[in-house]
Amino acid sequence: MAGCKPALLYSEKINRAESKAKIKEDALKYFAKGRWDKALEAYQKLTKLDPKDLKIRQKIGDIYSKIGKKQEAIEEYKEVAEGYAEGGFLAKAIAVTKMIQGLDPSQKEVQQRLAQLYAKKKGKEEKKLIPEKKVSPAEGEPPPIEGESKPAQIRVDTLPHIPLFSELTTEEFVKVLTKITPRTFAPESIICKEGEEGNSIFVISQGEVSIYKKNREGKQTWLNNLKEGDFFGEFGFLSESGRKASVKAVNETEVLEISKESFKEIIDEFPRVSEVMVDFYKNRVLNNLLALSPLFEQLKAEEREKVVEKFQLMVKDKDTIIVREGEVGDHLYLIHSGEVEVYTEKEGRKVVLAHLREGEFFGEISLITGERRTATAKTTQQTRLMVLSKEDFDSIVSEFPQVLEVAKKFLEKRADDTISSLIGYKDREDELHLV
Repeated sequence: MAGCKPALLYSEKINRAESKAKIKEDALKYFAKGRWDKALEAYQKLTKLDPKDLKIRQKIGDIYSKIGKKQEAIEEYKEVAEGYAEGGFLAKAIAVTKMIQGLDPSQKEVQQRLAQLYAKKKGKEEKKLIPEKKVSPAEGEPPPIEGESKPAQIRVDTLPHIPLFSELTTEEFVKVLTKITPRTFAPESIICKEGEEGNSIFVISQGEVSIYKKNREGKQTWLNNLKEGDFFGEFGFLSESGRKASVKAVNETEVLEISKESFKEIIDEFPRVSEVMVDFYKNRVLNNLLALSPLFEQLKAEEREKVVEKFQLMVKDKDTIIVREGEVGDHLYLIHSGEVEVYTEKEGRKVVLAHLREGEFFGEISLITGERRTATAKTTQQTRLMVLSKEDFDSIVSEFPQVLEVAKKFLEKRADDTISSLIGYKDREDELHLV
């Protein structure tokens, strides 16, 4: 009989898992239908089975909020926020904190506590562990989690890094929190769409998103996935234009949204936030361009990140000559935005070879052949260019030979296009002479 005990224990675990799955299924069903009494009962059962599951506790807080039990919801959310902070999920804790303040704006001590934790994470205070004070709510601290025998200690060294707020002090962080609005998106739902007005910035508090952009043929191209702590939406803000890509929730995703107006207030007061965002913006601009450019689109995401580091940003006004025919060629140019006209001189007359736009490149012929520039390239409007030196180009093609193969194919195509343009020019000249 003793030999049956392990088998019985295993069977009990299976039954318990099946029971939990069934209760969870019922809880989700009742919640979706708005049957709050049944949903609350189911989630409370789940809490007894797994007291450490903070998502379940958060759902209980949601239900209390929906049925008007504001104080019960606040107490549940406080414990959830504290649990997320202890577990190192600061962005999630921020989202729950905003829910608390939505129910009771006077609950200032919760966001202050999160700011203190974040400041300690960034090394702004000396201690690595923060003993939780046992004080009343009136003294500014949330109540301790029921059932704890001793003060909890928060491992701040495990708190996640949110790059956008990385340099803020405790006081500054608290001010930023007041500008944030939490939002939730279902799996596969679109958070923002390419071409729409870019009027807000998002920080991911929970879940994952995919970034997509249309290529030259209008096909959606995957660029990257972002997770908790990452932010997006800065393209429309910084460029004062529409969204440069579409963002879709991979799974249930919670984001912290900051409106353009609120963000302007933040960066006016804390310029360092803007500096961090601009640095990320430059890297993303390049990464997106490389994903769309025929020269680098074959590279994997991690390979593109290596290449990104070698480019420099250049902004040129309208009618600026970037390269001149006959000059020594020592740089490759990738167009971020704007337009470049490529032309050659034939018997004192200008022969236009091409108009190049976003994602297209030029200057590769001299880098590959070692010959002087075969054409002149001039901007037709204000144009942003990403510039790569010959030395860095040689380094890239040495590591990624496929880039050189693509460049050679374009070299051949451009040679053919140049010949066609010159033949067309000669035909037009002949027609003019006949007339």
